[in-house]
Amino acid sequence: MKIIKNSIENHQKKKEQKKMILRKKNFDLREEGKDPHKGWHPMVDTGLGGANGALVKINRGTSDITGNNDETFNYFAEEQRRVAEQSKKQN
Repeated sequence: MKIIKNSIENHQKKKEQKKMILRKKNFDLREEGKDPHKGWHPMVDTGLGGANGALVKINRGTSDITGNNDETFNYFAEEQRRVAEQSKKQN
């Protein structure tokens, strides 16, 4: 089990080294009067809601890149409800 313990310790040491390098870099940037978390450019508002929300909008169907609603998102759910109601009526 000494191998596992050594690998965990080495991993922790590498993480700490990365943290210290990043802290030094951020400190140097702050001394120059720059914000290390600012980035290069401002975010562009495409109106799609980000990468995760671009394809599926909850309760509004699917949207393509133009933002048009295809109205197919809830089709299958509605169809399942309709079939379930029909089967209840038959039984």
